[in-house]
Amino acid sequence: MAYLWEMSHPRLQASLRVLERFIPAECVDRRGKMAGAERRALSYLTAGLCAAAIACNTSPPPPPMPQAVATLAAQYDAPTATLDPATARTIFEQTAPLRPALGSFTGLTFLRETLEDATAVEFDHMDIANDVQGSIEAHTACPGWENDPTPDDATAGSIDVTMGVENSKVQRAFAGHATECRFLAGPQGGSSNVQATMTLEVDLGSDLGFGDPAPPILIRASNATIAVNDMSVDLLEQGLSFRLNTDGSVSTLIDPTTFGFGTAGTVLLTARTDGSWALRVRDGQWVCSEGSQPCVFGPA
Repeated sequence: MAYLWEMSHPRLQASLRVLERFIPAECVDRRGKMAGAERRALSYLTAGLCAAAIACNTSPPPPPMPQAVATLAAQYDAPTATLDPATARTIFEQTAPLRPALGSFTGLTFLRETLEDATAVEFDHMDIANDVQGSIEAHTACPGWENDPTPDDATAGSIDVTMGVENSKVQRAFAGHATECRFLAGPQGGSSNVQATMTLEVDLGSDLGFGDPAPPILIRASNATIAVNDMSVDLLEQGLSFRLNTDGSVSTLIDPTTFGFGTAGTVLLTARTDGSWALRVRDGQWVCSEGSQPCVFGPA
């Protein structure tokens, strides 16, 4: 029999009692041993996991994965262009219309913590660690412009995702939506007020085990409406992809030919946490800053 597991803070105990009531005893009989599922209470996440123990019955299939964003991830890992100093500086200057959008996404780094919360449940305590499949539906309020520890999605907006689960791992790619999501953005958590509504396709690079730390998160945003300090930010017509890195920086992959350059290959443009920018290329990276100073080359 498939079962529904739900957890919501601060009603975590009540949700676990629902779990005990609906899991058949022949599948799981671990009353009093489920404390491991409380290892990481969700601060502002409501997650539901529909899954099944294969030993008991057929499991519900996970939702289909968005394939395009998974293909895109390989290109992020290996930019292919090479640049000389003059071209690096010129390309950086030509990305000026793109940089406000990328900089605004630095405020989405909270999604890494949200992902870790959504996958923190420990199935080892239920004796089904190798057999879980189905889906996780996660809903989280956005942080808002005040960074309230308990934000209200009615005022701060929200993000919803549906993650497939197979062989007790979250599938690498999944889809979701941000609705009037408010957050702060800028270097070191700066003070720009951002509001975003957009369709999301997410890739984790590989399937993620429950309890594993969140890897860099690649997001492809489309149908986006974004405002920074009440000023609209235009995305490229086809949308924008960006990666939330583990150090708090945010990257996007660019093709220099779209800016009128004959340079072949791809470049990874990164908004770094110190306020500078990096252009990662095949053999290293160029670090650039606003103004007229030349970009500086070094190892990636």
